[in-house]
Amino acid sequence: MLSIVDMMSDIIMVTKYHAEGRQRFATASIICITLCLMWQSLMVYGQNAKKSRGGQIQEQLILFSLLKPGVDAWRCATFVVSNREEDTTIDPRTELTVARCIELAFESIPGTVLQLAALVHAEEVDNVAYFALLSSIVTAGSISAYMSWDWDMDKEMREGESSFYGYIPKMSLARKALIAASLFVGSICCLLVRSLICVCLAQKGLCVVAAVLSSEMLIFFAAKVFAGDFMYWLPMHGLLGYIAAFAGRLITKVLVDWTFFVQARNPTEVGGTGFGWSLVSTVAIGLASATTMDEIQGPFEKATLMKIMIGVCIGLLVSFAVLLCSIDQNYLDTFISTKTGSVYIQENFTKKEEDEKKFTLFENNEHKWKPVIGDDVKAWVGEHLQQWIDEKPVWFTNYRKSTIPDWCVDDKTLLKKLRAKEVNEIRSKRRFSSFIGAQGP
Repeated sequence: MLSIVDMMSDIIMVTKYHAEGRQRFATASIICITLCLMWQSLMVYGQNAKKSRGGQIQEQLILFSLLKPGVDAWRCATFVVSNREEDTTIDPRTELTVARCIELAFESIPGTVLQLAALVHAEEVDNVAYFALLSSIVTAGSISAYMSWDWDMDKEMREGESSFYGYIPKMSLARKALIAASLFVGSICCLLVRSLICVCLAQKGLCVVAAVLSSEMLIFFAAKVFAGDFMYWLPMHGLLGYIAAFAGRLITKVLVDWTFFVQARNPTEVGGTGFGWSLVSTVAIGLASATTMDEIQGPFEKATLMKIMIGVCIGLLVSFAVLLCSIDQNYLDTFISTKTGSVYIQENFTKKEEDEKKFTLFENNEHKWKPVIGDDVKAWVGEHLQQWIDEKPVWFTNYRKSTIPDWCVDDKTLLKKLRAKEVNEIRSKRRFSSFIGAQGP
């Protein structure tokens, strides 16, 4: 519902900007809405590529009728167990996450910046402008908080990766309420700080805004390269692998910087220290930009914007403090961990006993684990593959068969049994599937 209201409020503001002769804001808003729908349409196509033409048209109609957020939520609640062998590419929860990330990156975040800038520089301000800004902020905060909450509360994730998932206590309702509130308020404050940074720095020129934000991003990428952790977890290689790594890192960094996206503290994303550094830099840049800004023409004076900046910075820090005090303290280290994605992925294999849980290794890029534990993985597959083929455990699906690399199987007869027609069809689609899932957690 919030997503629909946000989209409608954006459309209303476009007509308002046109009526007031503020064509730059109107054009920028139209571009954001168009990009959001375009990327979601591409995602819907990829998700339903195996459906009939009628099925694909139906899914596109759901998107452009603005019903997709509700339909995605219903599917996510109904289909608890992921099944990649149905007529969709990724499971409902991942689809919901990808769609919401697209909405954040192309509509809610830029929409907030545009509406705040228009508000600050407006000659007169009415309730419609305030409502549109509030709609974008609340929508972004709700989406970010919901995704972080939903992934951590997922039963499968808690069982499969218990070292990371589970920071929300199961029993204490009071602590759950505090965590939910801190996630929501933290996201709102983070988005407001970042948006105000853009408004303040834009006085000195858009090139200054670009320089500050891009330099922060360059430091993040340099840190990933220095740690040998640039490649993304997606099982993609060559040029496509580097493109996916750049896009995946960029998107998750933006979500963390702008919306307090706690889920992305995962070592395979920005990591615990990366999350903490984002918080510190957000507050530091925010206070510096507000302090050095010039007086502006409009309903808001410099002193007023400075007070707002200080207030939301305090709100962000208090929200983070409340979050850390309310979570299961066994997971406190996940917020400050220096562990790289490669080490995390390798430990998820070496520290697990059940074959089903170990198998998730193959859904990750080989660059993250093959150089260190490749021989151990090959020995493990060689020891158990015949047993899996003969006994056909429920978890040993055609999709999971398709994820086993050829180099892990020396026995050509076993490899032939493994590569049935259905499995090869899945393997041929896995490259595209991985690309579509690039924005998932």
